[in-house]
Amino acid sequence: VNYQIQQPEWTAEARGYLDLVSTAGIIDWKTGQIHDNAAEKEKIQGAMYMAGYLYEFGEEPEQIQFVYLGEKTIRSVEPSDEVWSEAMRTARSLIKAVETGEFPAKPGWACRLCDHRRYCPAADEGAGEVPFEQY
Repeated sequence: VNYQIQQPEWTAEARGYLDLVSTAGIIDWKTGQIHDNAAEKEKIQGAMYMAGYLYEFGEEPEQIQFVYLGEKTIRSVEPSDEVWSEAMRTARSLIKAVETGEFPAKPGWACRLCDHRRYCPAADEGAGEVPFEQY
């Protein structure tokens, strides 16, 4: 799902790849393990998915379920002011980091999902630092 997040001081484009959308909410399968900071990451990822769901269907989902396959555990995030506020704080800090050039790339498996990989100097594929006009 592609959508815009609009705040008084900025607008950002967002894209989310939802594993499963149903009347019960959104389900995201996880192949990794639950780490110490999983709850924080789930709030941010859950808010992004909730925003996409809201954009597509005009209402918030009941919840986002994170299904950790290896651990046979289901964790969930529900829409709340706390979740939305934390997501917006994170988005603001990311935008500020990009604007000030303090946003170092972290290449990894998720690069294959990124629309900017062809132009990213840290990507292992694509044009890297070659200007788009010369690509």
